Amino acid sequence: MPNILFYYRIFIIVLSWLSGVMLFYRLKTVNEVEKGSNYLQNRRVSIIIPARNEEKNIPVILKSLENQTYKNFEVIVVDDNSKDETKPLAEDFHVKVISLTGDPPEGWIGKSWACWQGYIHAEGEFLIFLDADVQMIPGAVDRLLKIQNKYSGMISVQPHHVMKKRYEHFSFIFNLVAIAAMRTFSAWAPLVKPIGAFGPCIVCEKKDYEKAGTHFKVRKSVLDDIELGKAFRKQDIPVNNFLGGESISFRMYPEGLFSLVEGWSKNFAVGARSLDVFTLTILFLWVTGMLFSGFTLLMGQYFPLQVVVYLLFVFQLFIISRKIGNFGLLTPLVYPLYLLFFFLIFLLSMIRTFLFRSVSWKERRINID
Repeated sequence: MPNILFYYRIFIIVLSWLSGVMLFYRLKTVNEVEKGSNYLQNRRVSIIIPARNEEKNIPVILKSLENQTYKNFEVIVVDDNSKDETKPLAEDFHVKVISLTGDPPEGWIGKSWACWQGYIHAEGEFLIFLDADVQMIPGAVDRLLKIQNKYSGMISVQPHHVMKKRYEHFSFIFNLVAIAAMRTFSAWAPLVKPIGAFGPCIVCEKKDYEKAGTHFKVRKSVLDDIELGKAFRKQDIPVNNFLGGESISFRMYPEGLFSLVEGWSKNFAVGARSLDVFTLTILFLWVTGMLFSGFTLLMGQYFPLQVVVYLLFVFQLFIISRKIGNFGLLTPLVYPLYLLFFFLIFLLSMIRTFLFRSVSWKERRINID
């Protein structure tokens, strides 16, 4: 007969599975939201791309921008003192290239400094900030402008994660947690505002960007995207977040596993401090349930039931991940492996953030204030 501990574990599992449903209740992509929106014509747009050592990515993103159906935009590539061929490759596309030398001024983080420099040289009424690893299908700029016209304020997009090598799937749990933490896609999203914005793709009117304080306002923050979203909200400017779907994608950390570890450990512990208590509690319940299902229940009795519980989490993760990236079925099926990796990197991030008070990225050391 099952004992009281068994029923307690089942209760936690069920509660945590339902927490996952609540966290990802309203997943929406730019493809779904764009339908029915008004068209925004003949508005000058400045697309700003901060780039440091992006020789593999810069030709891809610039080629994707050449193929856009919306044509009234300028492209500004801000070469942030790259040590590779980023600058000459960008110049081959005959876009505006701003060259920065040396490290950012004291009190600035590199990406914010590069974005701000791009803004200074921007001529458009609208600004689109894109990470260099983003790719956009033809028509993506149209969709972004239609959505911005519909919702106003800031629009940010978490691109669809495209992976080509197996190690890249170690971003699995990080992607899920980062998206869930934003609160935008939760069951309680209509009652709260998002905690910030996604950094890879941000769209806004220049006047709103200036009202919020520009990147100068968030110049010291490792989490410039989160803090920029907060700066917009403080000025009562709406912030709306979406998933990239088939329109906007990126490939994270193609350089190798070390780059992936460095990237996720750079800011994840700092990001955890931005969460409200309720969202943090629901996230904790969800991850705890996965942990129980993956590592505890499978080692105990009542094996058939444990398999059913485990497969329920696999099914949930598979359904969610289809909208986030091309993770396939194998990744959710062996999710305990990726969950263990998540905990290890989160621990590393906490050590770097709270003990050593610094992180590194793109061959630069960043002090945590």
